[in-house]
Amino acid sequence: MAHTRAEVIRRTTAEFRRLDRLVSKLSAAQWRRPVPRTETKDPWTGKDALAHITYWKEGVALSARRQRRPR
Repeated sequence: MAHTRAEVIRRTTAEFRRLDRLVSKLSAAQWRRPVPRTETKDPWTGKDALAHITYWKEGVALSARRQRRPR
């Protein structure tokens, strides 16, 4: 399947809208609740997981624009 820039942008925008709808409904307690991870990994909360997703997605977007993270 060929991926066009416009299609990737459309899918990414839709994905972030779905994610925003999901997390906007979380209570403070839900943000602090642990997420399932193997015992060999550090424990994460919902907040930690969202921070990880956001950081990774930002890196992908920067890479697509041939940019680097600010130091």
